[in-house]
Amino acid sequence: MLTSNITPDKETGIGNWTKDDFINALKYGQKKGEKALTYPMLPYPQLTDAEAGAIYE
Repeated sequence: MLTSNITPDKETGIGNWTKDDFINALKYGQKKGEKALTYPMLPYPQLTDAEAGAIYE
C-alpha cells in the first residue's frame, strides 16, 4: 500500500495545508470536502482542536 507524504514538503507533502485543514483531516477525515484519510488511518474525532493543533505544530 502506498502512503501519503505527511511531511511539510510543499510539493509532495502537506506543507500547503493550513492548521484548520490539518485539524479537519485528523479529526474528521475531510479536507475541503474531499476525503483526506484512507485505511488504515482513521479519523480521531475525540481529539480537541487544541490537541490536534498541537500535533500540527
